[in-house]
Amino acid sequence: MISAALTWLQSGGPWLYIIGALGILLFILLFERACEAVSPCWRAERRRAYWREQLNGVYRDWKRGDALEDLLAREKRRLTAGTTLIAGLVQVLIMLGLLGTVSGLMSAYQAQTNGMEGGIDKALLTTQYALVLAIPGAFFHRMWSRRSDRLYERGRHLANEFMQEAG
Repeated sequence: MISAALTWLQSGGPWLYIIGALGILLFILLFERACEAVSPCWRAERRRAYWREQLNGVYRDWKRGDALEDLLAREKRRLTAGTTLIAGLVQVLIMLGLLGTVSGLMSAYQAQTNGMEGGIDKALLTTQYALVLAIPGAFFHRMWSRRSDRLYERGRHLANEFMQEAG
């Protein structure tokens, strides 16, 4: 199985190794964000208890508006951590796939003994592989961005509730 995977990588040319390494990094980041998404502290009752604990522990004088804003900003950073890198990796993978296409087509035109077949195969393989990695990455990045925005708004609503309860 490993030899088949190596043969497949070699048939795609040098760009396929780079695309593969970036694809592994992308899916590690997506896995980390997915673990965060199913974290128990996202349940409403736990999230409410977590915020209460933060407000009563870290922000003792939480009735000040800036303490709530600071907590909201910290939560927004936590929710969106890594999403910019994911979006960047998706874009780089698409560009590398197209670069592999161009380099494969160039080698196809330069090849005189093998004809067009060898270069076109490499071009299509790198494009296909990069797009197979980039498409789910783009989908999950968008999904995570929407979910983190929604959770941030819920946190803002919860902070307003706490302010009304205290007032």
